[in-house]
Amino acid sequence: MAVQPLLHFNVGDAEVTFMIGAEDDEATVDCADAEIVLADRSRWSATFLTLDAISRIMARWNESGECKSGAYFRVPDLVISSKPGLANMLVAVEDLIDQGLDGELPRLAAR
Repeated sequence: MAVQPLLHFNVGDAEVTFMIGAEDDEATVDCADAEIVLADRSRWSATFLTLDAISRIMARWNESGECKSGAYFRVPDLVISSKPGLANMLVAVEDLIDQGLDGELPRLAAR
């Protein structure tokens, strides 16, 4: 199912924009980037992946030679989701906001 690659959601006073592949389904996507904009207009980034997605990426890198042939995986704003789907990722966003994003996710420059 093809969808719009930018999907916008409200989580309380925050705005969350997920960037997914054009062929991804928001119910089953297991790899998505997100921008979180809080009420104070501060911007934060997150990369959501499931363990299965990480495994697939590392296997691909083993073949391509990236990251020393899949020897390591590094994503500065990584949030590992136990289940695929944007709904599950939004649960994590809500909790991250409740916990306070400082120290949890990288802050982005103001627009």
